[in-house]
This record gives sequence, C-alpha cells and structure tokens, in this order.
Amino acid sequence: MRTFIFLVLMVLAPLCNAQCDVEAKEHFDDFYARFAKDKTFAISRTPYPTTTIRHEYGLEDGKGVDTKIKVKVTKAMDAATPTIEQILQRNSMAFELKSRSSRAAVIEVFKPGTDWLLSFHFVAKGNCWYLDHIEDHSL
Repeated sequence: MRTFIFLVLMVLAPLCNAQCDVEAKEHFDDFYARFAKDKTFAISRTPYPTTTIRHEYGLEDGKGVDTKIKVKVTKAMDAATPTIEQILQRNSMAFELKSRSSRAAVIEVFKPGTDWLLSFHFVAKGNCWYLDHIEDHSL
C-alpha cells in the first residue's frame, strides 16, 4: 500500500507544480520561459483539444486570398511534439514577443531569411496564462 501511495504522489507531484498560484498574478515572461522548455508544464497550460490554424495563401480572381485551415490537436498529439525551445534549437529559429497586453500575448517563432513563421497565441484566465492557439503562416 505504501508503494502505491508513493507512486501516486510521484505522478501527481509534477502536475501540482505546473499549476499557477491563483492568488498571485503570473508574469508572462516567467510563464513563457517555462512553457517553452518544459513539455509537462506546457501541456498543463494547454486546453485540449487545442487548435492549430494553417494559413494557405493564394490568388483568386487576381486578389490575394488567405484560407485558414483549422486542425484540432489532442493532448496525445501535442505530447509527441518537441518543445518550443527544441524547435528553435533544431531549426536555427528565433522568437519575438509580437504583442502583449494584460490578458493576451503573441510570440512569433521564425527562421530568419525564410518564410517559416509560427505564432503562439496566449491568453490570461484569472491570474494564469494558457496557450489559446497556434497559427502557421509559413508559405
């Protein structure tokens, strides 16, 4: 029985650490630094299914068209993907805080000199930050 309780505590402990303190306002910079490198934390701060929006650019009747294709991402699908930090390192990419207010923030992840561009949209709910959706603007 003690072994079982120990195992349950070992599984639940990381999940408890991923929660934010609802009494104190979470700073976005601190949240994002952890979100980008800690997959367990990122999963705890992503409501599932989440949405990835892929932009498909083209011409229709001589006018530019941006078709948005929405894909639902499950927790299992997300768990199989690398962290933002791993994406940056493996692909020689950079990131930039594009916009931030008290309730929303957008981080752009891009590869300089290419059309590779992802934007991660975050929202504050209560005092905690969460991923809202991802957009792929790459051509």
